[in-house]
Amino acid sequence: MTVGPAGFQLSSTSLFTSADINVPGSIGTVSTTVQPLGNFSGSVTFTVDSNTVPAGVTVTPSTQQVAATGQARLQVSAVSPATAGQSQITVNAVSGSQTVPVTIFLTLRGQLTLAVSDSRNGGPAGTETVPLVLAPGSKSDPTVSDAGLVVFDQASGAARLIPLPAGVARVHNTGNLFIKAATNKAFMMGETGAAGAADVPVWFDLGTGSSGTLAVPSPATQIQNVFDSPATGLAVATANPEARGYVVWR
Repeated sequence: MTVGPAGFQLSSTSLFTSADINVPGSIGTVSTTVQPLGNFSGSVTFTVDSNTVPAGVTVTPSTQQVAATGQARLQVSAVSPATAGQSQITVNAVSGSQTVPVTIFLTLRGQLTLAVSDSRNGGPAGTETVPLVLAPGSKSDPTVSDAGLVVFDQASGAARLIPLPAGVARVHNTGNLFIKAATNKAFMMGETGAAGAADVPVWFDLGTGSSGTLAVPSPATQIQNVFDSPATGLAVATANPEARGYVVWR
């Protein structure tokens, strides 16, 4: 991003959310704040790139104008023919000649319908249709795993578990995962202490089945989102606000 004497930056350009397909009221919400630089006092127009929005997904509003120090807020919902999985939606923030792209990392959860037949007290069988939400994870919170990373071999159909490294209690958010092809490793946020506080990046070697952690430099104590920067070969994370910066790993 190139910023002149007067311009703007955003509090975050990587936004993460999730939604359930065909579930009324299941809406993912993301937001970012316009931070003026220099004597910038104009407004910023946020426009959703419709070419990056998957079929069945709606992002509202499609365009909005936000004043300096104001907050852009977007909501994401999904209906059929949207499919479960992960996708990236681009939103462009523009003021004058300056454009800052924002990426929404979206996780969609699908559903299936289970027909249950029940015959009680000798009476005729009855059938009830029950919606079941398909989501990652094995606990009541579908974004948390306390076992590790399951790897599937698409050719053979076999599955294997790469356990969490010692000292890591759980994976913080299974939706925030990326694979670094150059090293054949997958990276996620991990928790070593209280549930809900991501304080260590966890890596899983897909070839050897080993796992480990990366150090978080002081004064950062927590990490919110980890993402890959293909152009630089770096892993980048947003840190707790008190750290006033980003954490970068090679």
